[in-house]
Amino acid sequence: VTDAFGNVYVTATSWIAPSQLLMFAAESGGLVTLAEYAGRLETLRHRDDRIYVSCADGIFYFPLLTVEAALNDTTIHAAPGKTIVLAVEAIGGVGEKHYQWYRVTAQKTTEPVGGDMSHFSMTASLEDNGSSFYCEVSDDVFVVQSPMFEIVVQAPVPVGQGMVLMGALALLSLAGTRALGRKLPAS
Repeated sequence: VTDAFGNVYVTATSWIAPSQLLMFAAESGGLVTLAEYAGRLETLRHRDDRIYVSCADGIFYFPLLTVEAALNDTTIHAAPGKTIVLAVEAIGGVGEKHYQWYRVTAQKTTEPVGGDMSHFSMTASLEDNGSSFYCEVSDDVFVVQSPMFEIVVQAPVPVGQGMVLMGALALLSLAGTRALGRKLPAS
């Protein structure tokens, strides 16, 4: 069977050695042994981000690496000087997981940021408005990209300007009330 990344999975059975679940990696062309079994491995299926394999002891599955945003929304709103935290959740995979965060620049190039962690935090600035970030999660076999996080940074309205705006709205409201209270001239 093949997965969404183009990797090919096969079972290999020998009379003198344990059966193996093998994966031919699409990107590297390498061969990876995912599992061994003393008996015979049989039918393979790919469904729900898992590779299923049957044998005399039953049906077992191998979860493929998937990455999801750990936040409710991938658009993050913040004021300058406030801390922004981006987070992902990696599920399944083979071996130890590693995380690399990237910032997408205005020139559409990527630059690595942050450490080997499932979250990335930064202090928001006005220059960050419109920036994009994503995380690549890798294990012994796969490299999977997270959803893109979009940053929206808006400067708060200064208190003085807010008071002037509220005063102007009050005057307009009062002027409208007076205009409605006047009678039209008789013809």
